[in-house]
Amino acid sequence: MDYYHLTAFTYPLLTTNSHPNQKKAMDLLEERKGKIHPDRARDLRKAFSEILFPVRFNNVIETQRKIRLPHDYQYDDAKPRSIVEPATLMGNEAVTSPAKPTVDAFGEWLTSPENPRFTKVIVNRLWKRAFGVGLIEPVDDIKEHTQPSNPELMAYLEKLMVQLDYDIQAFQRILYQTRTYQRESVLEEPIPGAPFHFQGPILRRMTAEQIWDSLVSLTVEDPDARNEGRELFAKRRLATVRLIAESIYDQTPSQFLRNGQEIAKVQQELSVEIEAAQNKVTEAREKGDPDLIREASAEAREIRQRLARIVEEKVYREGLLAKLENFEESSRAKSPRARGDEEDLAFLEDMTSAMTSSKGAMSMSSMSMQSGSNKGIVEQVVNAMLADEQRELRDKRLAQETAEKEAWAVKTRDDQKNFKNFQAIQRRMQRASDLGSPAPSGHFLREFGQSDRELVENASDEASITQALALLNGPTLGSVTHRYSVLSRSLASKSMPEKLETIYYTLLSRAPTPRERQIFAKAWQTNPEIRYAKDIVWTVLNTRQFLFIQ
Repeated sequence: MDYYHLTAFTYPLLTTNSHPNQKKAMDLLEERKGKIHPDRARDLRKAFSEILFPVRFNNVIETQRKIRLPHDYQYDDAKPRSIVEPATLMGNEAVTSPAKPTVDAFGEWLTSPENPRFTKVIVNRLWKRAFGVGLIEPVDDIKEHTQPSNPELMAYLEKLMVQLDYDIQAFQRILYQTRTYQRESVLEEPIPGAPFHFQGPILRRMTAEQIWDSLVSLTVEDPDARNEGRELFAKRRLATVRLIAESIYDQTPSQFLRNGQEIAKVQQELSVEIEAAQNKVTEAREKGDPDLIREASAEAREIRQRLARIVEEKVYREGLLAKLENFEESSRAKSPRARGDEEDLAFLEDMTSAMTSSKGAMSMSSMSMQSGSNKGIVEQVVNAMLADEQRELRDKRLAQETAEKEAWAVKTRDDQKNFKNFQAIQRRMQRASDLGSPAPSGHFLREFGQSDRELVENASDEASITQALALLNGPTLGSVTHRYSVLSRSLASKSMPEKLETIYYTLLSRAPTPRERQIFAKAWQTNPEIRYAKDIVWTVLNTRQFLFIQ
């Protein structure tokens, strides 16, 4: 019954797709109309789901409900449907109190130094990251009686992690400075179930993220620089979600019910179109016609966008207007509501300023004319709220562009065309940690085994034909060897031997051997065009020395 005890601990705090108003609205309808017909209840739930869709991942509900065993529970340690009291799986019991949510108690227990499993798991994963094989394999299947290959080492590492107060960087710094890590890579393949004695790191290919980041650093200047564009994008996303949440969470159950009923009617009106569009997409995929798939998908997307715009007009706008009016009234009265949480107050003030400012093009009069607009009310309010930051970012980018053009001597029409192309490359070539995870299907990271995040341990470093093709003739090489890339600019105005030296030190962290110098010198003598610098880069990038951690 351990699973049920652990679930009972975390059950009171749930992230759901619903909201208390949904249940209250349904209860209110039952009070007014009596028992609801199943079809009508289903239509309303679909409407509520559409309204709450944009905030589906930030709706956290705390409940005092207890977890019960299933009605068909057949073990002799408890009766069916009996209440399960919260308990932990191992170690000390979690400390609870009436003033603290049980999920907080569970989190403190989980990450406590007194919880040996937590420390063991972290240590084992970081050891595998450094050396290629964990002290316990597989790393995601540690059981109560699982023994590490080196118990003394594991015990020492666990003690070290506790002493470092779980500072991951400090722990890894120690691992990478050990003599064991700095030894030559080992070619021996660990055999599952057999003892493995660490002589040095396992020879293994870089992860997808490591390969990608290496190519990024060859292409763009200072890839670790602050990405203000991404920060502003994140602010926009958060502001959008928060505006929608503000517009619906404060609605009364009666308002929420009325809005749900209106959206349900719209969904019924669009149901024939939606079903036809879905059937069209299915048929297109069965035929395997790319053009037909794009056409059908675009049609289905247009219907979805139309429905989303109607929801915004009928539901979110009403909520935002009510929020604005309540805020203005409480501000005039200087009520406790206006003196509440500083962050919430600042957000409401920004929203009020955006919705009433003529500079933001979002005055109260314009808010009643959104039906024919290409931008919905939420997008317009967000644009107005972040207008100054957007303008500042645009000015910075323009200044950077001007400086780069001057430094790189961008003058001719051909230079301008290449520079514009490189700007697109710079936007695309960002650190893996700055990109969405997982990357879209077909992206370099996915081709080279990035985890799809369906499972904890789901990344792969296995070779494939598509990987070879990506390095041989994919767009990545063109990015690395573009005339304005960091590598290409460092090769400019250098002799062939100097170019070769730079390429080898940059890609392999060593000088070329006499034999390698001889091979490339012969190629250069045969055709001494500058393109051979690109060919050298292409050749070295496709070697195992570049792709493998040695």
